[in-house]
Amino acid sequence: MMTELFRLAEVATVFNGKTPSKAEQRETGFPVLKIKNVSENGEFRGTFTSFVDETLAKKYSARWVKSGDTLILNAAHNADYVASKLFLASNKVEGTLPTGEWLLVRPDTQKIIPEYLHYWLRSPETCKTIRFIVKGIHLYPKDVAELTLHIPPIPEQRRIVDILSRAEGIVRLRREAQKKAAEIIPALFIDMFGDPATNPKGWPTRKVADFVTRFEGGKNIQAGSGNGSDYRILR
Repeated sequence: MMTELFRLAEVATVFNGKTPSKAEQRETGFPVLKIKNVSENGEFRGTFTSFVDETLAKKYSARWVKSGDTLILNAAHNADYVASKLFLASNKVEGTLPTGEWLLVRPDTQKIIPEYLHYWLRSPETCKTIRFIVKGIHLYPKDVAELTLHIPPIPEQRRIVDILSRAEGIVRLRREAQKKAAEIIPALFIDMFGDPATNPKGWPTRKVADFVTRFEGGKNIQAGSGNGSDYRILR
């Protein structure tokens, strides 16, 4: 497969959002996309909690979110959390004002499709590289723009995205099944045995000591050489 190596700046525009001051924020008006409006899994939560006047928003229209942008958390109280949240913008958030804690990567769709770029930004190798270029507790657009990536032709990009999308769908279904199981199992237990705290079924109670032969703590022992004994220490 033929690929070419590009600087990110050659195939996308990288810039920060704009955080309105506290005095500029309103209870209604033009929506502002905050970090908390996106889940840890990179999904829009469905509601906005901050707004500004449309006149103010229009001053920063070049920074409005577009469908296909990838948004990256670019600042946090701890460096470990920088770039820990990535979000592929959909039409649900298009035309909103992102706060300055978002770094936006806007693809040139003539060269790279948004989903391909998003999957590359989310890849473990790229995430590791991004964390390496974090300065203090900030991730700067100029540094992200200098990252390099291999880009195949558009048809191959679509094929790769299709495979990754299907794999991600399987993972999502598994996650949902695990969540439902976590909700159902406690409910089944309570249905069968009642709530252990209130004991509505009137089960007889016993002390643990009544059915445990012995309680005994471990022992801290200085480890010897690996060939000194057949016995091992469980730490």
